[in-house]
Amino acid sequence: MFKISRIVAFFLMFWLMPSQADVMVLVHGYQGVPDDWRVSGIAACLGDDGWEDAGVIDLSNTGEPVLPERVGPADNYLYTVKLPSEDPILLQAQTLSLYLQSLAQRHAYEPLIVVGHSAGGVVARSALVRTAASLPVAQLITIATPHLGTALAEAGATVAKSPLAWVAPLLGGSTLYHSEQLFTDLMPERPGSLLFMLNRQPHPRIDYVSVVRREAYGLPGDLLVPRDSQRLEHVYALRGLARSIDAGYGHQLQQDDGEVILRVLNGQRYL
Repeated sequence: MFKISRIVAFFLMFWLMPSQADVMVLVHGYQGVPDDWRVSGIAACLGDDGWEDAGVIDLSNTGEPVLPERVGPADNYLYTVKLPSEDPILLQAQTLSLYLQSLAQRHAYEPLIVVGHSAGGVVARSALVRTAASLPVAQLITIATPHLGTALAEAGATVAKSPLAWVAPLLGGSTLYHSEQLFTDLMPERPGSLLFMLNRQPHPRIDYVSVVRREAYGLPGDLLVPRDSQRLEHVYALRGLARSIDAGYGHQLQQDDGEVILRVLNGQRYL
């Protein structure tokens, strides 16, 4: 009788436990904003598949993460984040780490899936390398991300050091002036560079997938980031641990990226 009661109690406890949900964090790129994922149609595409849009995570005036009000029960949740996208990679990664830690507390024991676009993919990877031991991250998906750097960042850093950068604020633009270190961080990797060091740091053993833009009509599919640089399996520390999927054209986010993300989550290896 005692054994039967224990079995019944076990199944009752299991039945009463709240169902586990996945939590997705969407990280925008350089000069991006959280709503890029909504304007592009990606959030709506994910929503049609049961991912509840839980809102935007931001920092308070005191530098503390501010999570959106709790939403109702859902199978899965997605959050977008607001990052200081002109800041150096490590500063952005520090902010993202705070967001991820706050989400891990809110959604205890629920796996986190991080999706980063462009420079946001490097920021996300840097955050995971820094705080992976304390975060339940299960997967990182990057889209058109310069994991090995891009020559355009080198050109941007050169211009940022020139007198043009000092004139830019007078013309209504401050990007060059504020982004010099970020451009330097995203230069093609070479000994001593941020990407060279990041790409050789031990990475958490999670699932890594990079979405690489296709070529179209004999032209590069992404004019900002070389295809080889977008491939996570080319990162020194991730050789044999990551894979890529070729999908989409151009550098910007597009609605079809939502479908690509869903296929990756379902385990599809090729499109």
